[in-house]
Amino acid sequence: MSGSPRVVLCNGAAFPEELVQDRDENTLCLEYLEGKDNPKNVKVSLPDFVRSVNYVPPRLLDLLEIAVYVFLADRSTPRGSKSSVEYQSWARSLHFAVRVRDFEFWSQPVVRAKLAEALGFMSGDQDHTFTFQPGHSTLPTSLFDREEFKAGPHVGNGVILFSGGLDSLAGVVERLETTND
Repeated sequence: MSGSPRVVLCNGAAFPEELVQDRDENTLCLEYLEGKDNPKNVKVSLPDFVRSVNYVPPRLLDLLEIAVYVFLADRSTPRGSKSSVEYQSWARSLHFAVRVRDFEFWSQPVVRAKLAEALGFMSGDQDHTFTFQPGHSTLPTSLFDREEFKAGPHVGNGVILFSGGLDSLAGVVERLETTND
């Protein structure tokens, strides 16, 4: 790969002003926005996932999307020919521009540095850099896709296996008689 990073634009992010190379040759645009006016080149079942758990906090939705975009950029950015064993061909430089919901969190230098450090360790790439931009949002997937329906830690919860047999019923009855759960 050349000295300039491959720029990956995600969620409708604008091209980062700090990068001045020819954006047409080295830019990858990844979108999973659905609708007539939005090009869709990535299928992400994030709305289906959210529907199955009722509510996912915005920061976690951002992280899931970032993971998808990093994976797709990795899969679509060559590491050189099959016979290439040199570090310059293997290690790539990727710059992600991502519109996010929780801009204040993702734009912190320490968060960007830790994210880049983790990705560098896992991928062996030269570097990963991020430009986060505000303004990404998604519509609720259902009536229950709201913060008041989030699953949180609850003290005293337990699990009882119930197969429908008498031994399972005896276990449930014993639990009900001996606890306030």
